[in-house]
Amino acid sequence: FAAAQGVRARGGGEAPQLGESLLALLRKAAAQRRLLVDERLSAKHVLLALLEDARCGARLMREANLDRASLTAAITLLQAEHSRSKERGASSSGDRGAVSAPRAASPAGSEAP
Repeated sequence: FAAAQGVRARGGGEAPQLGESLLALLRKAAAQRRLLVDERLSAKHVLLALLEDARCGARLMREANLDRASLTAAITLLQAEHSRSKERGASSSGDRGAVSAPRAASPAGSEAP
């Protein structure tokens, strides 16, 4: 797989190049950020962009049993938990910002960590 990816920078001070597929994914993630009117690009935007990634992202998301509705629901839940955690942190000196993320389903034939 790696050999088919083309020439990579090797020493000589050359900056590494991003492949077209990765650039396309990052553009889709930036479009998700704008669509959601978020200030910063984050993992949620990349995950949403992966749903539309023809190269391998869409297949991976299907194998993980994630579609737009389930991913959006999980993101919304995490954001709500994070907001509540921040509110609790502002009113107490206890645990600040700790949020446990739900685990995605493991692909068939593999074990969850």
